[in-house]
Amino acid sequence: MTFLLLKAIETFLWTLFAKMVFRAPGTEEEAYRPPDIKIGALPPKRSGENGKDFPFIVIRPVEGEDNEDDSTATVKITFGVYTEEGIEGGFNDVTNMVDRARRGLLQTRFLDKKYVLNLPLRWTLGDEDSADHPHPYYHGAIITKWSTPPVEQILPPEDAINIFGSGYPAENG
Repeated sequence: MTFLLLKAIETFLWTLFAKMVFRAPGTEEEAYRPPDIKIGALPPKRSGENGKDFPFIVIRPVEGEDNEDDSTATVKITFGVYTEEGIEGGFNDVTNMVDRARRGLLQTRFLDKKYVLNLPLRWTLGDEDSADHPHPYYHGAIITKWSTPPVEQILPPEDAINIFGSGYPAENG
């Protein structure tokens, strides 16, 4: 169920950011582009490709909880931008990226007809990796908590008969 939620968030973000471009390292043709959206993590770095992942959005499950009547999943959405402009330009870009996603999620709050965004929605600028990536790299994140459909318990027919009596219908009958 968690992967389907991540795919629903990915689809939503692709729609939201399809026409929004950010600065990117590289040649003049690649100077601006929409963010690359990944589930889980960015691809491994290769020699000489420092900064090629920017701009990006990474969607990663953090934790989940299943109760008797409901299930929830916490998902962190991390944003990264690159700019060779001043520090203000980098903070402006990452703030705009976080704000666009935050506003879109708060306006929609319901994805794929089964996932509901729970409030509060939390956001941060910078992340645990920011110390390793100072200017010209900027990061932000949104921490979301989603209600997900609970997993239904399936009992083998012999256990169902012991619990509910012989009037319980067989699964294939």
